Amino acid sequence: MVKNLFEEEVLRLFKYDRLKHVVIIALYGGKKSPRYCVHMPMNPEPEVDLQVDHNLTELWHSAFNTNSAVHDGAILVQCDGVLPKIISWSNRLYPPPANIRQKDNKGAGYHSSLDFSMVDNVKCVYLVKEYGVYKFIRGTERVLIEKKPEQVIKR
Repeated sequence: MVKNLFEEEVLRLFKYDRLKHVVIIALYGGKKSPRYCVHMPMNPEPEVDLQVDHNLTELWHSAFNTNSAVHDGAILVQCDGVLPKIISWSNRLYPPPANIRQKDNKGAGYHSSLDFSMVDNVKCVYLVKEYGVYKFIRGTERVLIEKKPEQVIKR
């Protein structure tokens, strides 16, 4: 149930935020962060260990206002408690290539998200772009929202 509630939060972030940057959010289980990712230090560092409870958009804005570099990497969210918890902002993902049939080049964020979804203890990865929201589970893509290029409002 946590993932469904979290998915609603991700969709809200897409619908109401008019993102100018790609956002990658990786949900994982367990005490340890997944392999094949590393936090990219920032100064100042946005607050972490934040529970997501109908407030993902607000947390994103707060982190972005603290340091706009948060958009440069993936957000790691731990999903072992009652509520998902943001453990780290701005993480570089470097998963090994997944042994699955890849689509044509859809951008580094897309393929990194797809491959990272295959890493042990990663539950799913969300990719939020200005024209859609994609969810990857174990190397499988699910389109949650996709707009045609003419539906996207240029900023």
